[in-house]
Amino acid sequence: MNTQTEILQIVNLALMVNALGGHQVVVNFGGESAHFCAFIYPKGSHAPVDYLHCFIDQPESHLKLWVIRQQMETLLENEEARIKKVAA
Repeated sequence: MNTQTEILQIVNLALMVNALGGHQVVVNFGGESAHFCAFIYPKGSHAPVDYLHCFIDQPESHLKLWVIRQQMETLLENEEARIKKVAA
């Protein structure tokens, strides 16, 4: 995937994680340095447990974004498993 597609996938995953309610993901990108970042907060916390970032104007940035997307997919899977466990 290219950089733009990876960012769209990450934003989509962040929205899905936020909808489940266990964590809140705040995505921010822009500025002169073309910086992309995602802050992951536990529910009800003001301190992030993880900070994922990438300078999207750098060579091979799509690979770093791919890693971030993989981390977001794992977070989503964990949130879905938590909900299934609570519902059982």
